[in-house]
Amino acid sequence: MREKKKREKRTEEEGQNEEIHRKKDNGREEEQKKEKKWFSLWEQDDSGSMRLCLME
Repeated sequence: MREKKKREKRTEEEGQNEEIHRKKDNGREEEQKKEKKWFSLWEQDDSGSMRLCLME
């Protein structure tokens, strides 16, 4: 009987740990979504002058 309770407690703790890790991962993903990554691109227009374009 004691072993069964220990096992149940252990699986509960593992579940909680997995949940914590999942929340951390979700938090990181959301931070990355908030950070918009801009790419700069130099483009030459018809007159031959260079201009900087920012692309998301």
